[in-house]
Amino acid sequence: MSCQKCGTQNDAAVRQCVKCGAALKPGKPRTPVVVAHVYAGFWKRFAAFIIDYIVVIIVVMGGGAAVGFICGVANGLATVGEIAGTIAGFMAFCLYYVLMESSRTQATLSKLALGIRVKDMRGARISFGCVTWRLISKLTSGMTLMLIL
Repeated sequence: MSCQKCGTQNDAAVRQCVKCGAALKPGKPRTPVVVAHVYAGFWKRFAAFIIDYIVVIIVVMGGGAAVGFICGVANGLATVGEIAGTIAGFMAFCLYYVLMESSRTQATLSKLALGIRVKDMRGARISFGCVTWRLISKLTSGMTLMLIL
């Protein structure tokens, strides 16, 4: 008889599971649940990329430009402002993707609009660290192939 809690095979005469101690009930053996994943197609992903790219350019880079301008005016040096703006824009860009894809919604704004979710192989939400490594990989491959993200 199969344990309904842990799935261990037990002798038919036993009343408790030998592995987990759960009470055994006669009946159908527990069958594993198979989750079918439906992946978004190329054009849907491409549309999400374009929408996200526009959001990042307008919002994130605009914020980076504002930080750069403020730092440049405050210090009187254009170089400091350019560096600060570039760093702020890049950090905001990274945080946008990492925070959105590792959040409860599992998607960036465009992926939410198109019904795409970022999941692991089991269908669960991916961690902050996993999304960070994904972004680093995208940036690395993009720089290697001289393509935009």
